Amino acid sequence: AYRLRGELPDHETVAYNVDLGKAEKATKELRLEGNVGAIQITTEPAEVTVSVDGKQVGVTPAKKESADPVSESLKVENLPIGKREILFSKKRFADVSRPVEIEKGKTVTLHQALKRKFTPDYEVRTPSGVFQGELVWIHSGSVKLEIAPGVFKVIAADQVRNHRPLSGRGSD
Repeated sequence: AYRLRGELPDHETVAYNVDLGKAEKATKELRLEGNVGAIQITTEPAEVTVSVDGKQVGVTPAKKESADPVSESLKVENLPIGKREILFSKKRFADVSRPVEIEKGKTVTLHQALKRKFTPDYEVRTPSGVFQGELVWIHSGSVKLEIAPGVFKVIAADQVRNHRPLSGRGSD
């Protein structure tokens, strides 16, 4: 009498008893059932880096030819069951971390909205003062800045005395 046991990470263990007589041969197929689940993720905005338990697993894709800020779906499969920590990150947005419970054979659906961080990265000097904000565009010498969240200022070319990036800012 023999006891056969099959083990594989993230799979159910399988065990069988086999009785063999003298000089007898036997073949036994072991089918291991996955002990994993999946998550289906959308984000707002798109192109958010997704990590599971500290390991990067993908980036949420942008919708093709659409102004919709919600991403296409990113499916992450073969995640071990149990509690997992999901991290969402994108430059100029606040990171979000949240736990999720992965269940065997199931797909958890998640949607995560990220909040934009306002980080002034550009400075424009004019005769009337100095303006700092996030650079939107420079066109024909005119400069458009977001000087506060959702507040935009266009500085005409004839008013721009000097403009420059603020060093060490806007990189996160």
